[in-house]
Amino acid sequence: MQVDRTQQRAITRLCIQCGLFLLQHGAESALVEELSTRLGLALGMDSVESAISSNAIVLTTIKNGECLTSTRKNVDRGINMHVVTEVQHIVILAEHKPAGLSRRREAFCADRSPALSALAAGADGGSFLRLFLQTE
Repeated sequence: MQVDRTQQRAITRLCIQCGLFLLQHGAESALVEELSTRLGLALGMDSVESAISSNAIVLTTIKNGECLTSTRKNVDRGINMHVVTEVQHIVILAEHKPAGLSRRREAFCADRSPALSALAAGADGGSFLRLFLQTE
């Protein structure tokens, strides 16, 4: 899978958002690191590295020797294993259907109005990722 800098940036954002949702909703740090790494690898990265603390996550994706690092502050939202299992399910879907991701992303952007997209982005994290990655 050929990945340019813009795609790498989008994948990095998805990986760190995945890790952040997990961290915010009570997943242990080993699971946060594992799932964000698996998502990045499924989406075409050569390597995904992360550093996790109770109040922040730092994530780096590497593709063809190019590194891209992002940091996000964590705001605890309490334990919610439903969100954790939803994110885990989405990562599994990405691993099984990596070639269809860009097609689903294009369909997501084309089929939904900007207002609905903005509403979805403000929705629960697991719900947004599920909507973003849903099959056609």
